[in-house]
Amino acid sequence: MNDNSQESFNNLLDLIIDQESKLKTSKNASEVFRFLMINAFFKKEFFENKSFAFFLEKLEPPSEFNSLASLRDIDMELLHSVINRDSTDKSFAGSIMLSKAYMKNFHPNHPSEIIKVPVDIRLEMRENVLKKNRAIITGFEKMKKDMEADKKRKIITLVALSMKNVKMRTGCPIKNIDGSVDDVIKEHFLNHDEIFTASEKQMTILSDQTVVRNLLKLFFVVKSFNDLKNLNDLFAKEIERFRKRAQLAFAAER
Repeated sequence: MNDNSQESFNNLLDLIIDQESKLKTSKNASEVFRFLMINAFFKKEFFENKSFAFFLEKLEPPSEFNSLASLRDIDMELLHSVINRDSTDKSFAGSIMLSKAYMKNFHPNHPSEIIKVPVDIRLEMRENVLKKNRAIITGFEKMKKDMEADKKRKIITLVALSMKNVKMRTGCPIKNIDGSVDDVIKEHFLNHDEIFTASEKQMTILSDQTVVRNLLKLFFVVKSFNDLKNLNDLFAKEIERFRKRAQLAFAAER
């Protein structure tokens, strides 16, 4: 049985922003949601089974998204209604995970009709549906919190968060530094207390290779030029990711 209890979708905002930047899905919330079905909510199953992948590609996203220009603007009450519907079987995840296409490919030892499945197994399947629905809603709730954070993030927080994410992605050892992390960042970025709006001036400072590389060498155990280049490239990608988010967060003020 598939167990989605540990499933989470923490990067929906970045996925949506990247997808909305493409001409095909620009201002088309339904197509962006289709992308999320394939590349987030049912990614594992999609790439595991060609038959199910074909089914998911042809599945129409909920019609309520047709009038939305962006999933970033979705009302959470509407989302709850779309995902949960009136029953577990009719819910968003239920319409997929209890479908014949899903049952046939991922529960081959059971009948492909949910009503014919033994009661105890049926209950387990429906519980997994509920878990998937909850995970999707939680992912969108996280997206909304991320959008609020994007409006309040200071340069010092941005740099510290980017360094943390570089550490998580590389596993590169951290040095023992003199003083606090905040103090070291403040020494390198005099505009550390500004709200990050992705202004041209801020991006110029955050892209200064001398400043960034000196900071990376202070924090990380760097054994070669390639190590430093890799750390620098990942740091730049993090800054670029937050740049896109900040530009959208402050778009109305520009």
